[in-house]
Amino acid sequence: MIESKIENDLKKAMLAQDKSLISALRNIKATILNKKIELNNRADVLDDKIIIELLSKEAKKRQDSADLYIQGDRPEKADAEIYEKKIIEGYLPEQLSSKELEEIIDKEISLQGKDIAKLGSIIQAIKLKTLGQADLSSIAKIIKEKLTK
Repeated sequence: MIESKIENDLKKAMLAQDKSLISALRNIKATILNKKIELNNRADVLDDKIIIELLSKEAKKRQDSADLYIQGDRPEKADAEIYEKKIIEGYLPEQLSSKELEEIIDKEISLQGKDIAKLGSIIQAIKLKTLGQADLSSIAKIIKEKLTK
């Protein structure tokens, strides 16, 4: 479903001759195609879960690149990366608030137990429950803090 929405949006951008949007959407399509090749699945539409995970990683890459461009005093390049990140985020589910994320984490910790040895399994469970709605590094940081208190 997300993949077909991207395709339709690309067609609209081409008709509108929006070069920046066309470029961003083509980059997204290329990322999806690379994943299909990796999975030996070029003909089929990828599952939304896979695309959400893929786009989440791509958004993070864009933010990291933008941060580096800002440090290197290249604001025009940083702006281009931020623009692409915003386009990518448009296809991701709405992000959870800190409070909502903490509630989900607290619930999972109470289910699995407050043991630092279970850090990996708790992170994995939260990742599956939040699928693209929270940054994985934020999840891991919050869980570590809660388990080491």
